[in-house]
Amino acid sequence: MEETHGARQGARVLAGVLGAMEDHGEEAVTKALLEAMAEGRTDLLCLSRQMPARQELPPELVPPALRRVEIARANVGDYDLLLAGGAR
Repeated sequence: MEETHGARQGARVLAGVLGAMEDHGEEAVTKALLEAMAEGRTDLLCLSRQMPARQELPPELVPPALRRVEIARANVGDYDLLLAGGAR
């Protein structure tokens, strides 16, 4: 990815692929990646548009204790900072 996109953009592409795996599962992402590679495409940031909509539990099936739990997501700027070898 670094050769195709450069270090920073390659890191963003990787983060996008990992995010797609989190949202859609390994099987769907693997299929989309294999299709993209077979077609010679390198637009992996567009991967999420090719994924089926992720299934979510109806709110009534989520236990009350978990309904207010928020899971923070990483910021792309954090990856840039790591690539630069810095810390906040």
